[in-house]
Amino acid sequence: MDTSRTVRILLNLGILVGTIGLVLYLMNLNRLSEDTITWGILILVLGFMAISLVFNAWAGRKRKEALQQAAAEMGFSFLPDDKDFNNQIQASTSFDLFTKGRSRKAYNLLRGQRRDAAVVLFDYKYTTGGGRSSHTHHQTAVLFALEQSDMTQFSLRPRGLFDKVAAKFGQKEIDFETAPEFSKKYLVKGSDEAAIRRIFNNSVVAFFEGQQGLSTEASTNQLLVYRQGKRVKPEELSAFLENAAQLLALMRRPTYDFSYPH
Repeated sequence: MDTSRTVRILLNLGILVGTIGLVLYLMNLNRLSEDTITWGILILVLGFMAISLVFNAWAGRKRKEALQQAAAEMGFSFLPDDKDFNNQIQASTSFDLFTKGRSRKAYNLLRGQRRDAAVVLFDYKYTTGGGRSSHTHHQTAVLFALEQSDMTQFSLRPRGLFDKVAAKFGQKEIDFETAPEFSKKYLVKGSDEAAIRRIFNNSVVAFFEGQQGLSTEASTNQLLVYRQGKRVKPEELSAFLENAAQLLALMRRPTYDFSYPH
């Protein structure tokens, strides 16, 4: 029998048994002693936790296999983990994404080359909060490392609910008065405003106006693109890279073509 089918059957069986047990437990709640009730609740909680762990392990393995296949189709190498890359991004202070939360880790790395840009596609996670309020954030990102220092440091992210309020209290941002739709959707920050405005030409602004939820950060020779809290499906990874590469091309000289060879 297919392994994935076996796992699904076991998970469904576990959920069914747990549900039946919970119903029977609630039906007899008045007849049970306090100790029995406590142990019953504990067993049910542990049972559902075990089911969740099994499912997450299975889903993680299936995603890794699908990403490995996607890497082969794209002509990229695949690494489930890369200690050197993680050390590199942990030491970086150029990107907001890599400084958020704790337990930060990049995994499922796809490495390749696009003209003069080394490319790393990867899943990335970090945890915020503590105890019952802790939450692990997952996203897929692409990092372009350029041979030349064509960029300047900036960060762009979709506007949040409190950004308008923060702006009234002095939040520093770069406003694009001639592109009200772009300014309404995105918050842009950076120290060299003149250089950032040169990078955000009309084509770049139009590109972002057609996107949903895209975050972008840059240093002098790197560009990071991702959607906060969103993992890209393996079958959509090539399109995600193509979209990010198009952005990079628009930000640089128009003669650059980062499309896949046909």
